Amino acid sequence: MRLLVLFTGLALILTGCAPFNLVEPKPREIGTAYSVEPTIAWNAYSKQQFGLIDERWTIDGFGLGDMRFWHDVKDGEALFESRVIEYPKFQSDMRPTEVAELYAGSLSKADVVDFETQNLRPAKFGSVDGFRFELSYLLASGLKVRGTALAAIVDQKLQLIVYSAPELHYYSKNLDEAEKVMASVQLL
Repeated sequence: MRLLVLFTGLALILTGCAPFNLVEPKPREIGTAYSVEPTIAWNAYSKQQFGLIDERWTIDGFGLGDMRFWHDVKDGEALFESRVIEYPKFQSDMRPTEVAELYAGSLSKADVVDFETQNLRPAKFGSVDGFRFELSYLLASGLKVRGTALAAIVDQKLQLIVYSAPELHYYSKNLDEAEKVMASVQLL
């Protein structure tokens, strides 16, 4: 009985320390590089768990659709950190196609297969020239994921926002909200 009470108490303590927080529909700074303004509430996961990912947001739950925000990725840094996996590194002279390949190469290290990028095109990242691309890939489980990305290299640092979700149901369900967030970018 004491063991049950101990485990219950431990579970309550650990869930109380969960790194989730509410992203309210108001301007939110992503590091010191840019801000975005969601039009609805999202849930955010703490950046400490994901290396260089500064924010990771979801509406329906991770794995069902999320937005990832990177800011100020410097020359020679990877999008993800790992002590075991050697991820490709960002170079400040990369062209848009190479940045898309950087993201694809990073995900391919995490058991993602058949990664494709399409529709690479110029786009504004706040007030600066950036680019957009669409992406799709299969998880090791066979689930097809679609996504869209907005990026720019500002002062030789990569700024990147990626929305991705399972193609069936979830991608289109929250795509409009993700697009509104991307359209709201303001450089700081």
